[in-house]
Parts: sequence; structure tokens; C-alpha cells
Amino acid sequence: RVVRTSILLHIILFFTIGCEPPPPAEHYFLDGYPELIFEHSDGYVVPTSFFINYVTENGSHLYQVNDTSLTLVYRRNKKPYTGYIRTYQWDIYNIEGTFKDGKIERLRFWHPNRTLGMDWNFLEGTGEVWNLDGARSISWNNDERIFFNTATQRPREIHQDSISTYFNLSGELTSYTQRTDSMLYNYYPNGDPRYFAPLGYARTGEVKRWHPNGQLRAIGEYLNGRQSGTWIEYDSLGNEINRQHF
Repeated sequence: RVVRTSILLHIILFFTIGCEPPPPAEHYFLDGYPELIFEHSDGYVVPTSFFINYVTENGSHLYQVNDTSLTLVYRRNKKPYTGYIRTYQWDIYNIEGTFKDGKIERLRFWHPNRTLGMDWNFLEGTGEVWNLDGARSISWNNDERIFFNTATQRPREIHQDSISTYFNLSGELTSYTQRTDSMLYNYYPNGDPRYFAPLGYARTGEVKRWHPNGQLRAIGEYLNGRQSGTWIEYDSLGNEINRQHF
């Protein structure tokens, strides 16, 4: 019985180890292209993950190019690559990147049901993302990035260089923000201030919030990223309802 148990354990261990998935590659974007590498402008070879990664935005999956300055070259002679890269999943390619002289010109990927998930044109600076059902989720160009409500196809958020606007399910403007290097200002649709606060991990400065009727809602201060001093809250009539000391 002991011998049989030992043999059985060895068999189970063998098949368990054999069934373990292989360790993940550095990045599967170059799977099948061992002769190609990404190179920095100073000549150093960098991991593929420095170039591309998998992210989620607005509930949709997409591939984000981290550094378009990297050049795709042949490993041996370092000549820039011109052509396409296709990464396969279930024997069907699901990512396609097109390069010219080592620089990416277009990146697309397809969902498992073969519907187009993303089309990024680097030459034009435009791109779109669709969810599994084919509904548009994100659209962008050189000036703005739009996040859509996939059910209504109305904009949910629009982000520009220093201004972001936000909308409800009906597509009506609910608020907008303006950013500087150190502060974030948020406004109601009519332009009245909603709040302003310092930006950054070590943010320092005054914080104010207002009710829709224009009455001050809260006032306080941050110091090196933490609440500091006295914070006071008011109701919509201007009555003090809370006071805290930090």
C-alpha cells in the first residue's frame, strides 16, 4: 500500500507539474519575432514592456504604447524594421502593429469574437476603442480624448490639455475642471466654482468647496499631502455644521 501510494503521488505530481502554464514571456508582443528588439536612442536594448502594455480605460481593454521614441530593429545588424507584427491567440492574430523604419505607424487589436477592439493611427494622431459588443468606448485625436457611455454613445468625459468636462447619462454638462501645474479648479455648468484644491502627492495649499447656490460648503488646507489646520463645513444656508482640527 505504501509503495502504491508513493507511485500514485509521483504520478499526480508529474501531471500537476506538466500542466502548469509556462512562465509569462517578458511581453508577448514580439512572440514569434526573436530577431527583433526595441532599442533606445542611446543604443541600449530595452524590454518590450517599455514599449507597450495592457491597460483598462472606461471599462474597456486596450494596448497602450508607452514610448513611441523607441525603435524596433534587427537584433544582429541593428537596422530599423519595416513591416508588421502579428501576435496570435488561439491560432488567430489578435494584435497587429505596423512599423516603418523602426517606428510604429498603426496598432490594432481584435476581441476573441474577431470584432475590432482598437485602431490607433499614429501618423494621424487618432484612435478609437470598442467594447466586445462593438460599442465605441474611447476616441481621441491630438487635441482631446473622449470617453463614451457605451449604452447611449454620448460623451461621458472629454479631456483636453488642461480642461476636462463631465456629462450625465443624458449628455448634459454636469461640471468641468481646469488644471494648472499645482491646482485643480472645478466648476458647475453655469461657471460658478464647485471646488478648488492643490494637486500632487505633496500637495500644499487651500481647499474650498461651494454649494450649487454659491454658498461656501467647506474650507481647509493641505500641507505636504495631508489635511492641516482647521477644516470647517457649512450647510447651504451658511450655517457651520462641522469643525475639525488637524
